[in-house]
Amino acid sequence: ENIYKIFDPFFTTKGPDQGTGLGLFISYKMVEEMGGKIWVENNVEGGVSFILELPGAGPRRHHMTHAHRLSDTPQATP
Repeated sequence: ENIYKIFDPFFTTKGPDQGTGLGLFISYKMVEEMGGKIWVENNVEGGVSFILELPGAGPRRHHMTHAHRLSDTPQATP
């Protein structure tokens, strides 16, 4: 499933010339360098939640809805 690869460098579900697949990888590394954690969870009603924990802050949830779910997107190769 794509959700297990979402923070991998160059992983993308987009077609050619539509991104590098580095955005979430860079976000993950930035959060990690700050001593925090970031992860993603599937939502039952569709979409995903990105959970971000930073030192001195409790967990925050941001629900993202997309026109398609990760499970509906073909797997791309780096």
